[in-house]
Amino acid sequence: MALAAEALAAREKAKTKQPARPVDSPYLTAREAATYLNVSYGTFRNWAVQIKRQKTGRYRKEDLDHFAKSRRK
Repeated sequence: MALAAEALAAREKAKTKQPARPVDSPYLTAREAATYLNVSYGTFRNWAVQIKRQKTGRYRKEDLDHFAKSRRK
């Protein structure tokens, strides 16, 4: 029973949104890019097909800034 309670607690903790943290690298993962653009991960994944991705699978801040600017027009 204790194991089930621990699993439930871990699941609940994973659901809570983590506070945004400053990002220092110019290359961001999809989750970091979503945080950088201040959108949900799901929204970012929908947008991601329109954003250039590096061979490493990461996104450059410069490309994210360009994409965000084009969305504001």
